[in-house]
Amino acid sequence: DKIATSLLSDFVGGTTFNIIPSLVSKFEDASLPIGINRDGTGLSVTLYALKHANSPRFIISRDSNRNRITYNTKTFNKILELIKIANNSIAHIDPVLDRFNNQIQLKVEIKGSDTLIPLPLSTMSDGTIKWMSLITALITSQNIFSIEEPENFLHPLMQQEIVKIMRSTMQSKEKDLFVLMTTHSESVLNSASPEEIVIIEMKNGITLARRIEDSSNMKKAINETGFGLGYYYLSNSF
Repeated sequence: DKIATSLLSDFVGGTTFNIIPSLVSKFEDASLPIGINRDGTGLSVTLYALKHANSPRFIISRDSNRNRITYNTKTFNKILELIKIANNSIAHIDPVLDRFNNQIQLKVEIKGSDTLIPLPLSTMSDGTIKWMSLITALITSQNIFSIEEPENFLHPLMQQEIVKIMRSTMQSKEKDLFVLMTTHSESVLNSASPEEIVIIEMKNGITLARRIEDSSNMKKAINETGFGLGYYYLSNSF
């Protein structure tokens, strides 16, 4: 049964995310399906479902062809802690339901000198908004997904952090996850190991994919010089 499920996952495929912060920051219709969409929208609806999932009147789980994803407040708190990595002035996030308009607005509580200041999500930077949507997608995703150019809008340190979080999530025992990132970012590449890299090239009208030929020597060179994979990529040493 486990083998059949794995095969089915490959056939079904996954979702490609290309987060657009200006769309994510808008109010969302409360009746929209739960889950992060390709452009990052669905954040407010998904976080609302997570926060209220343990309520007796609000029990949610989503079935897919690959696995069953359960929404609960534990997951909400985990996402909140990861969001604080990008912006440590954030104390809390609060998805608020406007029952009259049937819309959900995501409010962010920022640490003030002696109080918490509630602000709408739209006041946050594009990088913070993208980080929130990416992290939520990662934690609540199905088995397979890809991210187009994760470096867009993200500070170089956050580019490195997203690689670390994805790697640790994939290695955790919570779920079987596969993530593919497409990038030209030196910062992202510097966070990767040679054996994790697949080089995509177009030759004679054919798309070819290959690994770094000698990853052990590349690792040795990185240790000896202190330069990361980004340096060797830009110097065409792959």
